[in-house]
Amino acid sequence: MQERRSSRWRQTLRSNQSHAATIILVHFVHIHAKYQHFGKPMVHHLPSLGENLRHARKRRFPNDDLAAFALRVGVSRSTLQKMEKGELSVGIGKYYRAAQVLRLSDTFSDLLHLEDSLFDDPRLPL
Repeated sequence: MQERRSSRWRQTLRSNQSHAATIILVHFVHIHAKYQHFGKPMVHHLPSLGENLRHARKRRFPNDDLAAFALRVGVSRSTLQKMEKGELSVGIGKYYRAAQVLRLSDTFSDLLHLEDSLFDDPRLPL
């Protein structure tokens, strides 16, 4: 009985792995933004994310202004401005949606892929 419940629990967790990876990534960004990461505060890396988004937008949709691209992504113009500045207030899901529109979602998904699942660790209580 315990084995079957454990198996079902792991199956449910595996089906939600990408959601869990997103939560872990968001948690990492918010927590480590205040701390040092490879000698630089994490907040110094976020503007480059915004710059990369802006450059990709201009390459893929050269005729789109902020409002037009925001409409494609499904966010407001002000949210897209925040994204292009790399602000922490924007959820990772919106960045992922922008990556989908730019056809970069496979690359983006690689950041969320866990080689070894944390849920398969036998030391974790179920």
